[in-house]
Amino acid sequence: MTDADRVIAEIVAGRIRGHMKMDYNDWLEKFRPHLDNGDIKQYQSVDDLKEVGVLPQAGTPEERLAFQSPHHKRGGFWGGCFGKLWTMVVSGDDWSIANGYHYVNKMYFIVTEVPCPEGVQIDVDY
Repeated sequence: MTDADRVIAEIVAGRIRGHMKMDYNDWLEKFRPHLDNGDIKQYQSVDDLKEVGVLPQAGTPEERLAFQSPHHKRGGFWGGCFGKLWTMVVSGDDWSIANGYHYVNKMYFIVTEVPCPEGVQIDVDY
């Protein structure tokens, strides 16, 4: 096991908190995004996320997102469904994947099999 593998294992286990960058291939292996014909499945809307069980059913889409936002966390969904939500964002020519819900510069959402641990902000260069 390499040093990078050990750090990623510690993050997935929830023993490391904070902000980090992650290699795309490591992210694919560790968090296992939903695939569509071998490519990352792109979820375009809040309704798409609701259909796969990432968002709770109560309230408006905006209320559900605000309720579960990592920056305004008031509920217990982080480690379960919402921790599996990632956003493909673009800034200029730079594309990256960030855990959680992001609206600004959002291209589409991604859902993974393995949730991101609470207290960790991960950016993946794409």
